[in-house]
Amino acid sequence: MAYDNNNMYDNDVKFKDVFEHFDVDKDGKISSKELVDYFASVGESVNHKVAKSVVNEFLDFGEFVKLMKEEDNGELENIL
Repeated sequence: MAYDNNNMYDNDVKFKDVFEHFDVDKDGKISSKELVDYFASVGESVNHKVAKSVVNEFLDFGEFVKLMKEEDNGELENIL
């Protein structure tokens, strides 16, 4: 997917907003517990083992952006 520089900056700001929503304790990382707790708060069930495999214990902002871009199926603009 190709982004122009303005769109890339806008997406990075949006990624940061989403990341900060998940990072409840504001330590700069998303833990598997934070991920499980988030999904529980929106009525979804994700077990700790699955969450841990996604975040590999902790997920920092750079890893979060990389994961979001890897999972993009042409719908990134709809999510952000």
